[in-house]
Amino acid sequence: MPSQIVADLDGVAGLSDDWPSSPDAVSALGQQHAWVMACAETLVDPGRLRIVAAFSGGSCAIAPLIERPMHGRLELLGLRDIGEPTDFAGAADSAIAELVEAVIDLKRPILLGRLPAESATIPALRRACHGRALMVILPAPPSPYIALDPSWQEPERRIPKRKRAIRRARQHAAEFGDVRFRLLRPSPGGELNGLLDEAWEIEGSGWKGRQGTALDRVRAGRFFRAYASAAAQQKTFWISFLDIGAHTAAMEFGVELGGRFWALKTGFNEAFSAAAPGRLLTLETIRHAARSGFRTYELLGAPMPWKTDWTSDAHVNVKVAIYPATSLRTVVALSADAWRIGTRRLGSAVSRSS
Repeated sequence: MPSQIVADLDGVAGLSDDWPSSPDAVSALGQQHAWVMACAETLVDPGRLRIVAAFSGGSCAIAPLIERPMHGRLELLGLRDIGEPTDFAGAADSAIAELVEAVIDLKRPILLGRLPAESATIPALRRACHGRALMVILPAPPSPYIALDPSWQEPERRIPKRKRAIRRARQHAAEFGDVRFRLLRPSPGGELNGLLDEAWEIEGSGWKGRQGTALDRVRAGRFFRAYASAAAQQKTFWISFLDIGAHTAAMEFGVELGGRFWALKTGFNEAFSAAAPGRLLTLETIRHAARSGFRTYELLGAPMPWKTDWTSDAHVNVKVAIYPATSLRTVVALSADAWRIGTRRLGSAVSRSS
């Protein structure tokens, strides 16, 4: 069985035993079976799933793709709703080679992003595309992270420019009441659901709630609940809160995977803005990650100013677009992309990718 295409939830669930593990990859989060399964359950019509699995020498590699209805383009599952770096899953070069051949054989336009620039998928795709498809590589937002070492057990010392701001934030917080930090590894079921309800309420209490983009209003919220449940089953899910007086002022949740701590979502109660509760909570979770021996603290998302306050390090990501040489869908996809990103920029990317 060299390759197969899975197009329903039962098929995705059935791949769990064969699913390859890539715990050291910088995109390991999005390569997990639990992540892909949660995406498939909550973000898309299952009929649009196109999960490609290839087998070689006892190893498996998997491309978690979906089909976009407009022009049949294939995209990485969860990319539009979650937006975190992901990749084809697979550790063996022979299985990855088999997988990309199967993907190119579909003769569909493909969009992969945010793909780590160091991904082994990229050279494999370049070889498979030769003479069969046009491959374009464009920049994508990098993913900020902190390279942890024992000095991060006292994170205040690593950010001297913000030391005074942190001291002021703590003083303001103390004016509201007693300050407490809760870091929890909840059990699945009632305990987890109650804590997620608390986190969702905080996250939706500010501007996200007013704009309708809070987790309780969007599909991503359903995804994170499903993924949190799976991660809690595996005992890798963490959720933390900063309490000030009788109120919860900030929340953050994430997972541990491959020696890294991945901070998935944060939120704070705007009533305590003067105390910078989000900053204080992140400070404590970084401290916990360093003391627990994690190699990195993955801030995820885009390198926004509050993240670059903590670190200047970021994983480099790219966007890969593939246009089959003999496909009517290519004309539609290429025309749409040229209109969206500009003919000159697209042409420059083609030249660099050749």
